[in-house]
Amino acid sequence: MAKLLLITSDWPPRMGGVANYYYGLHHNYPEAIVLTNVIGAQGERVIKTSWTWPGWPKWLPLLWLVPYWKNKLGIKFLAAGEILPTGTALLLTRLTFGRPYLVFLHGLDIQLAQCNFWKRFLSRQILKRSAGVIANSNFTAQLAVAAGARAGSVEVIYPSVSPQTVRPEVIVDIKQRYQLENRIIILTVARLVERKGITRVIEAIAQVEEKFNNLVYVIVGDGPAKDQLAKQSSRLKSRVIFTGAILDEEKFAWYQLCSIFILTPLPDKTDVEGFGIVYLEAQAAGRAIIASRVGGVPEAVGEAGIFINSAAELAAGLQRLLSDDKAKLNLAAIGRSQSKKFRTAGQAEKFNKYIKNLNS
Repeated sequence: MAKLLLITSDWPPRMGGVANYYYGLHHNYPEAIVLTNVIGAQGERVIKTSWTWPGWPKWLPLLWLVPYWKNKLGIKFLAAGEILPTGTALLLTRLTFGRPYLVFLHGLDIQLAQCNFWKRFLSRQILKRSAGVIANSNFTAQLAVAAGARAGSVEVIYPSVSPQTVRPEVIVDIKQRYQLENRIIILTVARLVERKGITRVIEAIAQVEEKFNNLVYVIVGDGPAKDQLAKQSSRLKSRVIFTGAILDEEKFAWYQLCSIFILTPLPDKTDVEGFGIVYLEAQAAGRAIIASRVGGVPEAVGEAGIFINSAAELAAGLQRLLSDDKAKLNLAAIGRSQSKKFRTAGQAEKFNKYIKNLNS
C-alpha cells in the first residue's frame, strides 16, 4: 500500500463536511498521513504544523515542509486538500523534484479557482500535471474536467456515512431543553449563509403553521446569516429554534427526532453545493427529504426526497409530507436503502483501489 501525505487546512476539530470527508478516508487508509495547520488538530498519523509566514505568498513554507516530510516518511503520493493554495505548492514540487501528487475537489474550491484569469490558469496547470483528481461527486468531476483535468484521471469518491448511535439521555435532554413533547420537528443542518436557502424554508413554515400548530423548525449550525435569519423568523416566535454549532452526537439526535429534513440551496456562481453529506446523514436516520436541484445535491438525495424551486413549492411539498404518512415513510425507506452505497467502508475501498492502480 503506497504511503500518501495529505496536506490540508480542513481537519477536525474544524467542523464541516470536508473535514469529516478527509477524516473518514484517513481512518480507513492506514498509509495516509495528514499534514495540517488546523489549531487543535491531533491524532495518530497527523502532523500539526504552521505553514504561513509574514511575506508573500503566505504558504511559501510548504515548499520546504512538503519535501522534508515526504523524504522523512517515505511518501509515494502527495495530495492537495485544497487546489489553491496547497495545489500550487505541490505543482512547484513536481516541477522541481518530479514528485507525483493528487488533488481533492469538493465543488466550491474549483468554482472559486475560476474567478480570475490567473487563478484559472494556475488551477488548469495544477489539474493537468496531477497524477490524479478525486472529486466528491460526478457534478464536481465535470467541473474538474472543464477546468483542465484529464477525464481519465478523475475518480469520484463520495462523502460517506457510518451508522451512528445516540445515547437515550441525549434525546431526553434535548426534548426537555427545547420543550419538544408532541411537537413535529422539521430540521435543517447547514452553515448559515444566504445560498443555503434557509430564508425560503422559514417562508414555507409561515405558510403552513396554521394548519400544523405543533410544528417547530430547528436550524442546526452557525454562520454570518444567523442574525438576519433570526430577525426574519421572529414573527414565528417559538416555532423556530437556532441551536448554533453542536457536537456530532447531538446533531445525530436531531436527525432521530425530526420528521422531515429540509435543505434547499440556491444557485450561486461561486459558492456551489458540490454534494451535501447532511442529506446522507438524514437518509441513514430514515428521514424524508426536501431539497433543490442545485450542484451535486440530486446525486446525494437520489429518490429519497422531493425537489422544489420556490418557497411556494416548498410549502406545498411540506404540507404534502406532513399530511401523508405513507408518502413520507416511502421516501424514508428509499433513503435508508440508498445510504448503504455511501457507507464509509465502501468509499474507502474504492479509494484504496484507485491509489493501488496509480501505483501499479
